[in-house]
Amino acid sequence: MEEGYSFSSFVTKLKSGFNCFLSSVRVFFKFPLLFLPLFFVWLFYSGAVIYYKYFLSWENISTQVILIRGFLFILFVCFVLSFGSFILLELIQQIETGKKLNFFSALKEVLTEDLIKAFPIMLLWAIIWFVIEIISCMLKKNNSRDNDRGLSLENVSKTL
Repeated sequence: MEEGYSFSSFVTKLKSGFNCFLSSVRVFFKFPLLFLPLFFVWLFYSGAVIYYKYFLSWENISTQVILIRGFLFILFVCFVLSFGSFILLELIQQIETGKKLNFFSALKEVLTEDLIKAFPIMLLWAIIWFVIEIISCMLKKNNSRDNDRGLSLENVSKTL
């Protein structure tokens, strides 16, 4: 074992991490408005996944179109995650500066300033994610677990 590391320091760090988690949960319950960006991210993400899997035709299209659709989906997910995270950060900043929580003020701040600055990072993130997905698909064995593609509550819950 390396010098400076012991079981007691591990337990101390574990307790510290758990306390940090509990503090985060308390903040969400103290300020329920913080759930709103998370809810919208989940709503848009799940809607896009269901649409791509069950309503978008994947038959008789070229590989290039499949790759473009895949990249656009990943870019959409990156955008939605970033957008929700920026709104959440703006709301947290309002709490820290003692301002009254205002969702629309945070939304305005994100739309007018944050998204413009962060778009190149979101695009880079989407490109890296897309390349990783391409490599993952190339290395994955063909597994035909996806036989049951019909739209049903069970299949949608498995997808999400």
